[in-house]
Amino acid sequence: MSDHGWGCAYRSCQTIFSWYTLKGFRTRDGMGVPSIRDMQKALVEVGDKPQSFLGSSDWIGSVEISILLDYFYSASCMIIHRSNDEPWDPNITRTLMSHFESVGSPIMLGGQGGGARTLLGVSDSEDLPCPRCLLLDPHYSGDDSAASIARHSTRVCTWSTFDSICRQYGSFTNLCLPLLPTEPTSSVTITGGDAASEWDIEVVDAG
Repeated sequence: MSDHGWGCAYRSCQTIFSWYTLKGFRTRDGMGVPSIRDMQKALVEVGDKPQSFLGSSDWIGSVEISILLDYFYSASCMIIHRSNDEPWDPNITRTLMSHFESVGSPIMLGGQGGGARTLLGVSDSEDLPCPRCLLLDPHYSGDDSAASIARHSTRVCTWSTFDSICRQYGSFTNLCLPLLPTEPTSSVTITGGDAASEWDIEVVDAG
């Protein structure tokens, strides 16, 4: 299955899954990193998507990622919903830095259009209005070789600023912060935005 043009969020999710694997966590049935088809089957099985979704090239977002984290790894997550017309909130910087210090997992970044990105690190400075972020771009579509990826390294993995990346996402940006796998029962916490009670999503204050 070719995912060119629509598979960026799946790839971002697989990066998170790969991080879990490197840390010694396994999926609930012991399989390797789930494929796109595995993820689509899971979303159909839990009732989030219709049967016609299986084998489609439909996009997914941060809420679907949170469902997949729970389904395959019994891992919960926090979703930060940011309105892009507001000044950068320093509380978000503190939350991201705390996440990388205490958990360490990659963060899925998405929003209204613009495609998904994977956040691998954050660098803060008092001289900048918002922090810099190390982004892994899942839109790479060259040869599956280290040499080819190295030739495109400045495009595949690079430092940027949050204001420049958020401008690509229209009115809002979502950041999905995966937590460490726990027991089979897990939940999703959303900071800001609306919540869908069907998935036991709890809305908490951004501060």
